[in-house]
Amino acid sequence: MPKTKIVYLALLMVIANFVSAQSKTLIEINNPFINLSYPDKSIAIKALSTKNIEGNRFILEGPIVEIKGQGFTLDLKSAVALFDKTKNILELNREAKLLSGKEYNQIRIASDELVFDIEDMLLTSVKEVETNIDNIKIISLGMRVMQNSSGINAQFNKGNVSIKIKEKLSLGYAEKVKVIVDKKELILEGAAYLNHNDLIIESDLIHFSYANNEITKSLNAKIRNNS
Repeated sequence: MPKTKIVYLALLMVIANFVSAQSKTLIEINNPFINLSYPDKSIAIKALSTKNIEGNRFILEGPIVEIKGQGFTLDLKSAVALFDKTKNILELNREAKLLSGKEYNQIRIASDELVFDIEDMLLTSVKEVETNIDNIKIISLGMRVMQNSSGINAQFNKGNVSIKIKEKLSLGYAEKVKVIVDKKELILEGAAYLNHNDLIIESDLIHFSYANNEITKSLNAKIRNNS
């Protein structure tokens, strides 16, 4: 083959590779705004920047999700998130902060995997999660946090609980831990345990008001001194 043809063919290959590489380059958009409307709520997603990585999947830097529904507002913040437009979900990077406008309740959640279903208003994880709600810290294996007109309801699996009230610490555990944020009520269900006010309570079910620092209900309870 003549040298001129070899050079021409090589040049075509270089150009083809360059075009292919350019087509895969991530395009960054600053200050994107996504508006989603549903019959019962409106959702606005803002970010510092976004990159389209694959079809309808976008990386969002510094996303803020603002949700307004019937009788409630909710803000969800994270450092980085992956937005799947087709599934309408946000995969949050390690940590999220929820702010409920009903009584300005704040929840901080950290996990290796956090998924927010935008349409169902449901934040979930199946991995180990550390959650801080008011003066309560919960370390659990998986969780579900939902916001609706009645407020924020959170449920945790195999949860270790610490409650700090007036510099005094109460510790607990249950197979299922529920927090009704607006009522400031903690529910321990299944192999429930609570070390509170120098008493150890073991029960099938414990209801604890962390607003009033008292147990309001228990089922099949065994109580002993913490000594």
